[in-house]
Amino acid sequence: MKYNNILIAPDSFKGGVSSVRFCEIVSEKIKKLRPEAVVRSLPIADGGEGTLECLKISAGGKSVFADTVGPYGEPMKAEILFTKVNEAVIETASCAGLPLVYGRMDPEKTTTAGLGKLIEYAVGHGAEHIILTLGGSCTNDCGAGMLSGMGIVFRDADGKRFVPTGGTLGRVKTVEKSAEFAKYADISFTAMCDVRNPLYGDNGCTHIFARQKGADDAMIGRLEAGVKSFSAAVSEALGQDFSQDEGTGAAGGLGFACRAFLDGELKSGIETVLDLCGFDRLAETADLVITGEGRFDYQSLMGKVIGGIVAHSGSVPVAVLSGKYRQFDTSGFPNLKYIIPVSEGQELDYAIAHEPENLRRGTEKLFSIIEKEGY
Repeated sequence: MKYNNILIAPDSFKGGVSSVRFCEIVSEKIKKLRPEAVVRSLPIADGGEGTLECLKISAGGKSVFADTVGPYGEPMKAEILFTKVNEAVIETASCAGLPLVYGRMDPEKTTTAGLGKLIEYAVGHGAEHIILTLGGSCTNDCGAGMLSGMGIVFRDADGKRFVPTGGTLGRVKTVEKSAEFAKYADISFTAMCDVRNPLYGDNGCTHIFARQKGADDAMIGRLEAGVKSFSAAVSEALGQDFSQDEGTGAAGGLGFACRAFLDGELKSGIETVLDLCGFDRLAETADLVITGEGRFDYQSLMGKVIGGIVAHSGSVPVAVLSGKYRQFDTSGFPNLKYIIPVSEGQELDYAIAHEPENLRRGTEKLFSIIEKEGY
């Protein structure tokens, strides 16, 4: 049987080609090597930055830009993707992402308030299911900014209402659900979450992630104290402690807000994306699935894009085109049939600059092997 129905479903090469560009390069090369083949492209992401861009192509739907605020409360517009009439995908990084604060990072002052505005817009325009991608945040406010915009009231010791940021979480003494918040009672929430960290502690959001958001040792100590104090106030108000649940430390504690206040499901990013794209249905009719990422090693099969692709491809053979490949035992994945490193021996900067030609060469090598096998 010839591999004439081919599905291309890659991750991006971090710092290099996007998953969309990967699909374009490999698809063009396959059509030259095997003109009779039917090639479908499905760019994939795992819930981090760029997920919305992939979903627009892979899942379709209607994209709108809504008024919101950025990490420091500055007015801006951010994208919402309505994948169905009543389902909306919102990317945390679109209004609270690290690229928005490069050169001015300060997790004591950044806020998730913009997410609250985007959720309000989506629900106001018919969404009954909200999917949040949690990757790439620049905040450590436990989602308090988002919740404030949805109608959760935070008060200090004097009873004064305010919107907490990472640096003022410790001032929260009481937490209330206003009448405004009631409109979200029938809305379901899914948070794409690939970390299992609890809210606080040695493996919590502050100690593990705050440094990459601009915190030094002294700030980490202050942020952690604030997160613990905030968690205690929330636990008292809700009568339940969610702080040690897996994933609550995602996105500076945004996972905690989703779990504690929105009854949200914290779900693997790649599983959510594959569901939205209808990957299983497309893979069923494929003879070969081609995927790829910048570096392929044993971790790639543990909850990341390639791991999801291999698992959901069933018995369909999978080929990986990777930048680098650190060899490991793949015997437990019988449908992982081809691994082609395309930039072995190249320095990183050179490899990134020459990724298109590397991918073309790698695709040619893959199909040379396939032809010799009679497929």
